[in-house]
Amino acid sequence: MSAVVFVVDPQKVAQRPAHVRTQERTTKPNELLADNALFEQFIADLVSLRASLVTNPPRVASAARTSGRSSSETAGEAETWRSYVDRCSGRLGLPLVNFALGRHLDGEASAPDSTAVWSENLSGNDEEPGLEDDTAEELVDQPADHPENDQLQEDPGRPDTAAVRRLRRWAKELVEVVGGLGPIEWLLATRLLLTIVAIGAWRSHELEWFPNLAKTLTTLGRSDDPPAEVEPQTGSLVAVGLALLRMHAPRHEQTDEALRYRESAESVAHLLPAAELELVAEYSAGLTTRFGGLVDTESVLVLADEIVQADPVADALRALHEQGREAHVDSPHLLHVTGNPSNPAIAALDAIAAVVSDNTVGAWASNSKGCWTLLVWRKPDVYRVERDKSGLVLWRQYRLDRRLSLAALARARDFNLAQKVPRRALVQPIPDAVELIRMLGLDPTTPPVCPVA
Repeated sequence: MSAVVFVVDPQKVAQRPAHVRTQERTTKPNELLADNALFEQFIADLVSLRASLVTNPPRVASAARTSGRSSSETAGEAETWRSYVDRCSGRLGLPLVNFALGRHLDGEASAPDSTAVWSENLSGNDEEPGLEDDTAEELVDQPADHPENDQLQEDPGRPDTAAVRRLRRWAKELVEVVGGLGPIEWLLATRLLLTIVAIGAWRSHELEWFPNLAKTLTTLGRSDDPPAEVEPQTGSLVAVGLALLRMHAPRHEQTDEALRYRESAESVAHLLPAAELELVAEYSAGLTTRFGGLVDTESVLVLADEIVQADPVADALRALHEQGREAHVDSPHLLHVTGNPSNPAIAALDAIAAVVSDNTVGAWASNSKGCWTLLVWRKPDVYRVERDKSGLVLWRQYRLDRRLSLAALARARDFNLAQKVPRRALVQPIPDAVELIRMLGLDPTTPPVCPVA
């Protein structure tokens, strides 16, 4: 009988673990948000993991990327991803990794609640570095008989002033380190940011968190696509974050929040098709108590579909409804404002201004006095066709430049701010307008007729 020879796989022998665990970490989200020392160590761990990814980025062996490649190359890349997950679990702890990936924690709800967080004693000094950026109105120590303190004491679900300080500072630190993080760390940092908002670090009317969340989502959208293993988690968490931004960003106003929301939505729209119902439900579970049905599973998925479909006219219709306007879509590029507006021209102008698009779009309105106005927008011109009180149909053309947007013209409610294109007779149809009206499905020789009525 010959000697026993052990079979050795050279590739597996050559592999070394990415992280040696000297002590298993078991910190859960509630514990992390209730302990200053733990959170400071957590930020340090994120920075350390980010630094390691600069020279050793995680890879994934997906079907699309391994076509025509050897099994040894595929196995090597898959092992690199597993090593990355092990490194995150060893550095951050499995409970936090599961929290990032939308998994329940040992049968418990994975989203922290404010009662559990505030029942812990926060270690550390209230006057820690990094608080100088907080607003004095909210964060400066106040006398015991100050109304602000009375209000805090009357709301048992809201943290005290010292806790607010820490949470707001931690939110800033999360945003500062989020750039360049790996996919698991990004998911974890973003979900913690959402949690900090949800458990009451800001009052309902305070939106200082809004630009932080918008920046976090936009940073992801401009980074490399996530590995296939976490595409559903990334798309689902992004969808939840956008829903929270959407409810604070009015469709019909050009506020800072509305602009930031649109930038974020455009950046991450390509990630939304991967969102999954169960993951959306998990990521939004901790938000509905504070923010209600606008961030529940169904609302989040409806918004995600709206962003992916990218229908500016449908979005404008929703904006008009938010303003209390009665309107519907007559054709894919034509809005009809109903409700007997006193000034049909302004009502139609508000409608086409709500369409955030450079494509040709029209809107019309009429009232019980026999007046109607049809507006057609084709950048940079607005064509205005209307019947006045005397019964004449008049044709006008306005040209907008870089100094005046369609939205600004609508806010001013004054067509005279735009440059009028000179015409010999206002009763003569404008050839370009006639062509565009036909493209919208209307007859330029007759008043607009609603096909829906």
